[in-house]
Amino acid sequence: MPKRRPPHLVRKRTRHGKIIWYVRIVHDPRFRIEGTYGTQGFIDNYTLVIKQAQMALRRL
Repeated sequence: MPKRRPPHLVRKRTRHGKIIWYVRIVHDPRFRIEGTYGTQGFIDNYTLVIKQAQMALRRL
């Protein structure tokens, strides 16, 4: 069985075939995550973006 993704992580494929990762909580705007999936830089960016997304939700 494959390993589960972190919460709110969404994978999109562009029309050029490139994989882009986003954080999206419910139906709110997406926040793009930079880096290659699974690397430490990606995980650091993911935690930062999750905090930003939660702060944006509180403002609404």
